[in-house]
Amino acid sequence: MSLTWKPARNQGDALLVGVNGDEAVRELKGPDRPLNEEHDRAAVLAHWGAWTAFASSPNAPRRAFFQRRSRTFYVKGGDYTLATLNPDERRAVEQAGGRIVIIPFVPGKSATGLLQKMFATVSAWAKDKVAADVTDCVKDSKKRHWPDRYQ
Repeated sequence: MSLTWKPARNQGDALLVGVNGDEAVRELKGPDRPLNEEHDRAAVLAHWGAWTAFASSPNAPRRAFFQRRSRTFYVKGGDYTLATLNPDERRAVEQAGGRIVIIPFVPGKSATGLLQKMFATVSAWAKDKVAADVTDCVKDSKKRHWPDRYQ
């Protein structure tokens, strides 16, 4: 079981996981997300097997998911606070008698952080590559054009 899921699983007798649908992810994370489609994310979750059940929700927030369950623990990662949770979801959990638990953030385990790291690496490589091509063009006065890859 993933280290990020173990604290959530330890909150109760069963772990029900709500998976955001693709549109919900775009609402929450922006137009370039999700990285993987909803059915692929669900398949990965199914293989981990640490939960009793999981459900997909096409839209955020997932009020109906919480309203149908009592004594729910709503577990979020440490990149959230009570103040940054969706207020409708928070209200639905509290009205259903649930409790909100914020588990510690695990550094280096977020998709956003991975994307930032990849972008920085690619940007550094591209910057070095363009700088080398410019240097080559300046050194060789016979080159009057950029390499074909820039055309």
